[in-house]
Amino acid sequence: MRQKIRKILSSMIYYSGIQAILYAIGTRKTTILTYHRIIDIGRSFELDPIVVNASIRNFERQMDYLKRNYNAISLGEFVDCCIKKKNPPKNSVIIRFDDGYKDNYTNAYPILKKYNLPAVIFLTTRPIEKKELLWWDKTAYIINRTKKSNLILKGFGRYSLKNKKKTLKKIQSRLKGLPEDKKNLMIEMLSEKLKVKIKNKDICLDWNQVREMRKNNISFGAHTSTHPILTHLPLKMAEREILESKRIIEKNIKEEVGFFSYPNGENSDFNKDIKKILKKAGFKCALTYIAGRNSIRSDLFELKNIFVQYSEDMIMFKNKLVGLDIIPAHIYYLLKRIKKNLKRTLCLQ
Repeated sequence: MRQKIRKILSSMIYYSGIQAILYAIGTRKTTILTYHRIIDIGRSFELDPIVVNASIRNFERQMDYLKRNYNAISLGEFVDCCIKKKNPPKNSVIIRFDDGYKDNYTNAYPILKKYNLPAVIFLTTRPIEKKELLWWDKTAYIINRTKKSNLILKGFGRYSLKNKKKTLKKIQSRLKGLPEDKKNLMIEMLSEKLKVKIKNKDICLDWNQVREMRKNNISFGAHTSTHPILTHLPLKMAEREILESKRIIEKNIKEEVGFFSYPNGENSDFNKDIKKILKKAGFKCALTYIAGRNSIRSDLFELKNIFVQYSEDMIMFKNKLVGLDIIPAHIYYLLKRIKKNLKRTLCLQ
């Protein structure tokens, strides 16, 4: 229901002509569009759908639109503009992928190559080296594969598994806030309780694919070794996560890695000490998951992004590019509050 209302509101805004006016005016701010996976989700999909940002068809439509209407630049070009205090081209967009899923190569890369669009991919190195699932995919695999109808886990509560999508979201939300060692322990316990053995899957890039893409307009950055929230770790361990991922990528692509992406990337997931480690290690910038756009005056170690979602149609995508994406959400939550207050008022009468 929420998504339907959002689409209706987005269409109303789009056909009002506001999107066309804002596009015509343009902006000097640079948008970083964030993706993780480009894949068609079928009924048998066992991993986490939240990190799937577009179907193959929709991704091509989005890239075609960007090619015709925006200035796609590399992250390196943007950083150079910031250092030189020189504005990038009007309506600039950076295409970004996090984690390093194999479909970045099989599905996204041929489309990027077709339209001659640059992109940057931030690699989590241990899953590439060991062919391991990342923690959210492990959790999704366990929940989706189990034949159990409910879950009781000490210190975690009781969950019905009739609505697996809803339960997965709740469990992942709880896990995300835990220290890394406890999070990994809870996933092991979840696997035992629900009688699902976690199998390694070959879903991440390999180094040959990385090297091929690097020759064809795709840049690479570091995203830690195992994808922990860095502020949940002792500082020395956080430093090791950062430096190890940088070292492994540099070893495999034979060039310096100057870009970093914070795992989870919210305000509380990095701090001045983490930024100090990055600068000392030779990184030129770091990307967050904080919503917004970037100018040449932005903090290069707190670059903002715009997150693309699988359920979005082209109208929502076009609105998002001119900064209208937050309006439907605000209207939806305002209507929800009004409805809630109206119910309360009627109950008191």
